[in-house]
Amino acid sequence: MRCDVISFNKRTLLPRQARRLLPPLLGLWATLGPGVPALPASADEAGSSVTLTEGALGLKSTDDRFAIRLHGLIQADGAVFDQDRTELGNGTDMRNAKLIVKGHVQHDWGYKFQVNFAKEDNRQLEDIFLQYRGFRPTTITVGNVKQPFSLAFLNGNRNATFMEFAMIHEALVPKRRIGLMAGSHGEHWTARLGGFGNRVQDEDSAGDSGASVVGRGVWTPVRSQRRLVLAGLAGQYRSLGDRHRVAIKSRPGTHVTNQRLVGFGPHTGFAPITDARSVTAGDAQVAVVHGPLAVQGEFVHKRVGRKESHFDARGGYVQASYFLTGESRASAYRPGKGAFGAITPIHPYGAWQVALRYDTLALNDDGMQGGHAQNLTAGVNWYANRHVRFSANYIRIDAARPGGPDNRANAFAARAQLGF
Repeated sequence: MRCDVISFNKRTLLPRQARRLLPPLLGLWATLGPGVPALPASADEAGSSVTLTEGALGLKSTDDRFAIRLHGLIQADGAVFDQDRTELGNGTDMRNAKLIVKGHVQHDWGYKFQVNFAKEDNRQLEDIFLQYRGFRPTTITVGNVKQPFSLAFLNGNRNATFMEFAMIHEALVPKRRIGLMAGSHGEHWTARLGGFGNRVQDEDSAGDSGASVVGRGVWTPVRSQRRLVLAGLAGQYRSLGDRHRVAIKSRPGTHVTNQRLVGFGPHTGFAPITDARSVTAGDAQVAVVHGPLAVQGEFVHKRVGRKESHFDARGGYVQASYFLTGESRASAYRPGKGAFGAITPIHPYGAWQVALRYDTLALNDDGMQGGHAQNLTAGVNWYANRHVRFSANYIRIDAARPGGPDNRANAFAARAQLGF
């Protein structure tokens, strides 16, 4: 919903500064390649406007052929642990610091550029893609994107009910990769299918890096502003090519610690699988929303094909949440994504939400003892407005590995979040 529009054709105070920015932006648009018509050289000729919307600050032409919007996400975390064996380490973490630019060119060409400055290497390129929308509601996307698999991962960090996803998401869910993806949706369904290659962070170009096919289908037989029933299935097959190392691991419910109590690979104390040939995974997902009450769950099974055998890993979660102030997650459902968006409080004092989740991860199979973990997480969220949110989570951690230490711990975590 647009809150304010400031036209460059009107003599107001703000356009004096904004007019200095528009000519270079128009020049950039004009260099996007063949097929883009020449643009006016000045703001007055272009008839462009600065738009202050509910979700972002942007620039667009008055005929809406060109648009650019600026978004961001900041999440600052802290956590303390009460552990019995493995030291997890109290501390703080800048969980996300994302700068996001997106918009469209010539109506039908959308784009997005997203960089996260809070990752381990201080910079990680995330969503970077070009999307053709001329066959609405069908879209064709090329670039580095989220693979269409998990409901919770597609919801995104900003819109997650808890501070962190369940353990299956770090361990078993395919993340972003470079590829080509097609998607479409109707009143009661959403479908996406894509082929994917490397991760954008991959630096080893020697040998065959493999390829994958990932697809997801969602059915929503009930969908309104206060009620939703969602059932979905997703699948992945990836040939690993010449890259035979596979790590399967997960943090215990908070990103403040780097310690993984179960799994194989870095920070686990155990070597990754080194003779992998392929990865196959499936995800069954369901969500039910009735007014302020929401229930959601997923179960993921992942099989790593090895040289002479295979390794099976599995896990899942079930969670329930309730808005004490009457909001409903159904109103935030986005059929184009087949996932949930941001919550908008209906009261001036914001929205209050309580939630409970149980999740489990099993990594013992084929003579490999990666361990078994289960977490119970209780959370409370205060949405001060659509953009500002404060969260507190308590996590009861129970992890065991055959031949290794059993770990039981309590974690208390808190977050301040700004998303726009």
